[in-house]
Amino acid sequence: MKKTYNILFLTALFAILFSYYVSLSLADANNYTSKRILLGEYRLHNDKAISSTHSIRWWELEAFNIAIDDNKNIYILDIYNKRVLKLKPDGSLINKISLKDINFPYADRSTEDGYMDYMIQVSSDGKYLYVTGGSEVYSWYIFDSNGLPVRKNISILSNFNRICGNKFVTESDVLDSQLNIIKHVTDHVYAGEIFDSAFNFYSLNQKNIIVKRSNSRQEIWKQGVTGYSQAIRFIGVDVEDNIYVLMGSPLGIAKLSKTGKLFTSISLPNNLIYSNENIRKGIFRVLCDGNIYYFPPYIPIWQSITQKGKGEYSIFKFEKETSHN
Repeated sequence: MKKTYNILFLTALFAILFSYYVSLSLADANNYTSKRILLGEYRLHNDKAISSTHSIRWWELEAFNIAIDDNKNIYILDIYNKRVLKLKPDGSLINKISLKDINFPYADRSTEDGYMDYMIQVSSDGKYLYVTGGSEVYSWYIFDSNGLPVRKNISILSNFNRICGNKFVTESDVLDSQLNIIKHVTDHVYAGEIFDSAFNFYSLNQKNIIVKRSNSRQEIWKQGVTGYSQAIRFIGVDVEDNIYVLMGSPLGIAKLSKTGKLFTSISLPNNLIYSNENIRKGIFRVLCDGNIYYFPPYIPIWQSITQKGKGEYSIFKFEKETSHN
């Protein structure tokens, strides 16, 4: 009898320890650490550059001038020199890619109607660069990794983002790596809505509740996120169809499973870079592996710095920690 009790006790103890180990592993797997990646520095005198890393106008760079591939290489669009800088994940230079047969005529910030938002995207493997050029906001060019044009003047009347599988999505369509439409997802576009790999839709209602609907628009679930009073916008979906939401009050990022379970909450610092204005203008990128990048809008930040004429340009990475076995 005593032996039986010992076996039952050891079995129960093992079950408790195993449950604790699994819970700990899941918690560790969803922890994130914040890292700052310095890309460049500059010094100005009378609004002219005395020095600037790689001769980039870092003080004028916009969040949409930056892209990142799935190998975590960073790409900087330099419209003034018609080139793209390819950087390593730590921000050090790999090479400078000269773009052939493209112009950026509206690059003068000091002239009325003299500036346009030129944007860049990159394929998951870095094989193709996608750049807006010329005089049309949504006229896209595709370049290979050497800067040679592959396709020109592709009209896509909305911005698009890369998803897993080396595809891109607009508000209503899925595109291949040559920006051809391979699937039309919906005729009814709702502001701020995103969809996952199964083409289920996620939206925020007026009460800041997250709503998941099927492709036929049937409601699957809806709920708020514990610990926050405001959902600002969706920032991405990873390869497992986990949903990432920028939250407010307090400021942070919520990671939810496709069933609506809250996996983890990532707190964002309370400083100028993450001010209410800047996080709404900045760009968050969620990679397929769940790592998150934030590209701040640096122009309003530099305008608020007291030490004029000197600064640096950094982006920020929220790196997913691996589980501890």
